Amino acid sequence: MLTITIHTTEANFKQEVESVAAASAAWRKHRDHYFIGSRDMRGNCGILEKDGKKIGHVSYNGRAWDLEEKPWMF
Repeated sequence: MLTITIHTTEANFKQEVESVAAASAAWRKHRDHYFIGSRDMRGNCGILEKDGKKIGHVSYNGRAWDLEEKPWMF
């Protein structure tokens, strides 16, 4: 199980997801529902973790990146 941190001006929570694709979808859903702009993102927003360890992040546009800043293919 993975978690994505959603930290914006509207919310601050972690959501469990099944996959990196699901994390990207969760972020896009939150962003679009609350009309979040990139300036509304706060520290750690989009961080992907597995077993408590950072494995990558999801950027504002919903793209997922690994720790080496390479696009995550899903």
